[in-house]
Amino acid sequence: MLVGTKYLTSPLKRALDLLGGLLCLIILMPLILICFVLLALIDGFPIIYKRTVLSQCHPYRDTEILPTFKAYKLRTMILSAPDASQTEDEHSARLRSKGKVDRDPRITPLGRILRRWSIDELPQLFNVLTGQMSLIGPRMMTADESGVYGDDLTAVLMARPGLTGWWQVNARGDGNPGNRRIYDSEYIQQASLGFDLRILMMTVGAVIGGRGAK
Repeated sequence: MLVGTKYLTSPLKRALDLLGGLLCLIILMPLILICFVLLALIDGFPIIYKRTVLSQCHPYRDTEILPTFKAYKLRTMILSAPDASQTEDEHSARLRSKGKVDRDPRITPLGRILRRWSIDELPQLFNVLTGQMSLIGPRMMTADESGVYGDDLTAVLMARPGLTGWWQVNARGDGNPGNRRIYDSEYIQQASLGFDLRILMMTVGAVIGGRGAK
């Protein structure tokens, strides 16, 4: 897959991440702190879930071991989540096939609210400020999920994973791996300042409408 622009690794994109991430963090910090308190009082600790995902990788990196980092999220599942998903065979089958489950029994009532409005992802602003993520980019992936991208993986990993992105605003909540590859590949090919601003505006609408939230 051809990468149509150097914008993904440009100083401009990084500057926008720093400025935008800092501004969002300042504005949203009261909401984040309120969520911290609510989670601690209602559901206990830990309140942060750390997911190990693949990080941006140089296209000529000569190793089979891809770099990773810990992406932060507010915890939305019960502490015994791995066992809870096995309470119903139907839910277990859906989880294996889609990676997500409709009305997943592992998600707490408060967690459903946080997910509907994407509030659970706000701690990733810290990942953006540290340079591990971008405000806009491909969907973050684990090593196990990387096989979805096939020959496109090297190009997709040239970009930092995004807090939001082309897949998120078009297929939020869609567990179809084929669609995920299509949207993330399209983003890599078309990446530009204008495209990022378009995705940012679409993100606002997707979040306000709660579209695709699980």
